[in-house]
Amino acid sequence: MIRPFSASYECARRLLAAGIPLDYIEGLPRKVGARRNRLHISPLGGTCSSRVLDLKDETVKYLIAVRLSTNVSAGIVITNWSTTMPWDHYINWEYDPVDIVPVEDQPSYQRLFDGRLSAVLNNKLHISSGRPIDGLLCGCAPFSSIPKSTPVGSIVHAQLSLTVDSGEVYSQDIEIVVDRRSKRAIEYQKRTGRLFDKGCVSVQKSTSDYEREKVHSAPR
Repeated sequence: MIRPFSASYECARRLLAAGIPLDYIEGLPRKVGARRNRLHISPLGGTCSSRVLDLKDETVKYLIAVRLSTNVSAGIVITNWSTTMPWDHYINWEYDPVDIVPVEDQPSYQRLFDGRLSAVLNNKLHISSGRPIDGLLCGCAPFSSIPKSTPVGSIVHAQLSLTVDSGEVYSQDIEIVVDRRSKRAIEYQKRTGRLFDKGCVSVQKSTSDYEREKVHSAPR
């Protein structure tokens, strides 16, 4: 069955996008517009939630966990993308998850490490219908910090905008959990004897690179 309004709606939509005003597009069936939702952006949650890490050494790391999918039979391609963050940080998004996710948290995000999200966004990898793409968008903002007025565990809002090959732009609000971590100071070994004396260097056990800002020590 041919839908008589489909062609006229598509033509009107393109004319509006080109800056040509029209006074009749609102009278066209809204169902036609709804059917053209070519891309679906779904934030992931649970143990794979999006987070921002303030490492207390003037470095802020971002983890955006999303799922991209389409119901277009021929599939779609992402031609451009951008992010809007709550702070004016210069973010380099050319990082792999293993470089951004803290070691102790990597088991929770492991299933997203080999995702195709980076190739979809940067290399125009095709998104097929019925085959959603789960992945992590990882970035780092050097010489940056999160305002102290933003408490640990609070939720801030970011926006991910994607442009598909048809020229349509889709935007999705992303909730990001704030996390603060401090980088442990390097502890140097101390010599207790003369320079060439053997066995005069104290040995210390190695610790993890990162620790929680608030650590509750168990009673001995």
